[in-house]
Amino acid sequence: MQSESAAEETKLTRVAQPYHVTVTKNAKGSYQWEVSIYSETADDVLASVEYVEKELRARYGSQGGE
Repeated sequence: MQSESAAEETKLTRVAQPYHVTVTKNAKGSYQWEVSIYSETADDVLASVEYVEKELRARYGSQGGE
């Protein structure tokens, strides 16, 4: 069984890179992407998803991620 302080350390672990985006171009020339976002709260994740999705669609078109 973990001590209480060890459990707290686990909760405080931070990810160095909060975003991971993979963009691929298929044979037809359209782009697809996969986005992973890490954050402490669901609200932060949702806000980040909306921002990243908007930026990717502006840059690569509306085909990605579907």
